[in-house]
Amino acid sequence: MFPSSVEHQFTIVSQEARVATIFNLNGQEIIKLNIVKGKTNVNASKLSPGVYMVQLGESLIKFVKK
Repeated sequence: MFPSSVEHQFTIVSQEARVATIFNLNGQEIIKLNIVKGKTNVNASKLSPGVYMVQLGESLIKFVKK
């Protein structure tokens, strides 16, 4: 996933199609996304500023929404 600090959009790169889930730091599920093989651009403009986690399979990635 890049970039790790976002304002409007970030990109998830995956070797296969899968589901990604965005959580806030309280563990609340915010968004569930269908990710395609290759690159998927994610619109983050509706997220409030703060720290979030993206779960993609076994991976858990932190990002900051400005």
